[in-house]
Amino acid sequence: MPLKIDLHCHSFFSGDGVSSPEQLIEAARAKGLSGFAITD
Repeated sequence: MPLKIDLHCHSFFSGDGVSSPEQLIEAARAKGLSGFAITD
């Protein structure tokens, strides 16, 4: 089974994102991702 992973996400801590880390987790779950990386 292939993994779906997003390796480049920004939270509002970086100044480039608008979502909190918790919101990013929920979005990743909703998209069915196997994992993701916050790259602030």
